Order: sequence, then structure tokens, then C-alpha cells
Amino acid sequence: MQAKVFRVETFYYHDEVGRPSREIAVPTDATLHDLADAILKSFNFDNDHLFGFYNNVKKWTRSKTRYELSSDGPYGEDCPGVKHTLVSEAFPARKRRMLFLFDYSRDWRFVVQYLDVIELPDDHPLPSVLASIGDAPFQYENMRDWEDYFDDGEDEDENAEEEGDDEAESQNLLLKNQERTQT
Repeated sequence: MQAKVFRVETFYYHDEVGRPSREIAVPTDATLHDLADAILKSFNFDNDHLFGFYNNVKKWTRSKTRYELSSDGPYGEDCPGVKHTLVSEAFPARKRRMLFLFDYSRDWRFVVQYLDVIELPDDHPLPSVLASIGDAPFQYENMRDWEDYFDDGEDEDENAEEEGDDEAESQNLLLKNQERTQT
């Protein structure tokens, strides 16, 4: 079975080994939407925002060739959509690079380069990550802080028991008050 291989590198994000990158294999008949899903999964991102592919890697707003998710909807833009565009159309030759821009407000940028067509065993799952360098960035960087913010050091199971104890104590107090008012 043949597969197309892409190198995907974060654009702005750096860690101690440099820019995290992935080599991803997708079916030869994959769409840009399929490629986007594979990219996002390889970096542990949720596919929960708009995105696009742009031929101008440094200044995406000046791209002459672009493919956007928003073009697939009822209010489509004046460019092709990602759900019906094959990767072979957007990346017609080896070494072709495009910017994959994900989540326009957070501005996640990945440089995607088409490397080659390879032969894989028929039972090899696609899409798949063939190589991974560096740790994936957190999609929502500040989410790490939220865990600490809400962690009060108590186990949830302990809290459930305490809440049950509080309810039992409240009922005991109610019964005692009722007994006093009856006598």
C-alpha cells in the first residue's frame, strides 16, 4: 500500500530540542481535512477550531493559494475547501511546503512539507506517525495552571464521603429539633 509522507514542524513553539516535529503518513487519496486531523492528533490537539493551508508560510494573509475549512460550509469563501481537496492537488510535488494555520485566535502554525510516496505493508494503519521529535506543546497552555487552581489537595472520593457525613449530621440535627419542639 502506498502512502504520502509529510514532515510537520511547529512554527513558533520551541522546546529544549528545538521545534517539535512529526513525520506523518496518510493514504494517497487523503483530503486536506484528513491531513489536518492527522497533524492535530500527532500533536495531541483537539480538532475544535477552524483552520487552513496557505502557500505563503511567513505571511499567510498574502497567500495566493489557500484552502480553508470555512470554505466547506454554506458561507464558503472564495477559495477551495479542505474536505474535498486531495493532498495530491495541494502538494503536487515533493518538497512543496505550506503553512497549516489552526485556531485563528491562538494562531497555531505548523509548516507542512510533502516528502515522498512510500510503500507500507497492507496492514499498516493510516494515518500514522512515522517519526516524532520533541514534546507536543499544550494546545491550551494555561490549562496546566487550572488543574493546580482547582486542586485543594483532597481526593474527590473523600469529598463525597464528607458530603454524605454532612447530610447525615444535618438530618440528625433536624430530628433533635423536632423532638424538642414536640415536648
